[in-house]
Amino acid sequence: MNHDETGAKLLRKYRSYDIESFLLRRKLEEELENFVYRYFEEPIGFEVFLNDSGKYIVFYDYSRQHFPKQLIDDLCKEYNVTFESETVEYCTDYEGNTSKGQITYLFEIVKD
Repeated sequence: MNHDETGAKLLRKYRSYDIESFLLRRKLEEELENFVYRYFEEPIGFEVFLNDSGKYIVFYDYSRQHFPKQLIDDLCKEYNVTFESETVEYCTDYEGNTSKGQITYLFEIVKD
C-alpha cells in the first residue's frame, strides 16, 4: 500500500469521526439546554457549548439571571461534572453607570 492510500484512509476515518462527534455534541447541547430550561418559569437567554478539549461545559447566561443553586447541584449530579466557577461581567457606560452583564458558568467533565 502506498502513502496516498494510507492518507486517504486516514482522511475518510477522520471525516467519519468528525461527523459523529458533531452529531453527538449537538445532541448533548440540546439535552443540556432542555435541562436548564426546566428550572425557569420564564424563558431565559443562554448558550451552552462543550469546549474542543472535551474537558468543560460552558454556559453563557445573557439574561443576567443567576442559575439557582439547585440547578447547579442537579446538573453536577446528573452529568457527573464539577462546578468550577461563575463569572459575572460588569459593564460601565459613558456616564459611569455600572450594570451586570453576561454570566459565565464553567463545569469540568469528570473522567471516569
